[in-house]
Amino acid sequence: MRFSAARRGIAAATAAAVLFVHAGEATAQQMKLPVLRDAETEELLRDYTRPILKAAGLSQQKIEVVIINSREFNAFVADGRRIFINYGALYESTTPNQIIGVLAHEAGHIAGGHLARIREQLANAQTAAIIAMVLGAAALGAGAATGARGVGEAAPGVILGPQEIVRRTLLSYQRGQEEAADRAAITYLNATGQSARGMIETFARFQQQQLFLTQQVDPYLLSHPTATNRIAQLRTLAEASPHYNKKDPPELQFRHDMMRAKIAGYFERPDALMRRPQYAPSNNSMPAQYARAMSSYRWGNLGSAVQQIDALIAQKP
Repeated sequence: MRFSAARRGIAAATAAAVLFVHAGEATAQQMKLPVLRDAETEELLRDYTRPILKAAGLSQQKIEVVIINSREFNAFVADGRRIFINYGALYESTTPNQIIGVLAHEAGHIAGGHLARIREQLANAQTAAIIAMVLGAAALGAGAATGARGVGEAAPGVILGPQEIVRRTLLSYQRGQEEAADRAAITYLNATGQSARGMIETFARFQQQQLFLTQQVDPYLLSHPTATNRIAQLRTLAEASPHYNKKDPPELQFRHDMMRAKIAGYFERPDALMRRPQYAPSNNSMPAQYARAMSSYRWGNLGSAVQQIDALIAQKP
């Protein structure tokens, strides 16, 4: 009976481990994410990534940037051919440099082969977890055979203790990959004559969001370094660059502002949009006019939308 129970436990652990890796691969290869298409925004992102990918040695791999329909500030890679970025990240970024820093970080993951390496670590972790289950089951069997007291109470700790160590080891490895991608991003930004200030500004935003989380959660149970640690590690490298105080070219900043305006006009409700000072009716800047034109189009007022776009074309054909 004890032998059968142990074998059943090992089989269950093995099945769970195999399922975990196969699910990860399926996610990378067959994920059905809500993709957004916009030629203007995609062209801008290509202009952002082109010099970064060249510096990373990835210019021949035809890497695409795919926009995901999600309001959260996030970006990720799921294979060696695509960088996924949420529209929320584009909307929340106030400068091109902030988004370029994010894209440089993701390029660091691709150039470093991190996806293949994490799969290798997962395979190793499966083996370690299975061995831990075997040893834990053997210890329980030996204890039961000798009539040791407290075996039943100790069972969860005996079996799950080693698995927790494996989990923390994997998370530590993933945090190491994130740090490596951060350092690679700064290398690419320096090589292309761009500032890493945007990365620091982005992590500062995350720092504010994480203040409560890091007080409540063990940092060793996170897959990414805390924003505070990332800023501390990167600030010295970033500020040492001769390009640290370099600003984005005005034309690039203008295109970025227009992209954000288009996103705001499309996704925000008209009343919420008009309450934003940068898009209010009293604001006559081109981004503000663009946001209001897109809002008119999005909410069915096509005549007004065409009028506003024609006015913009007259200003900047």
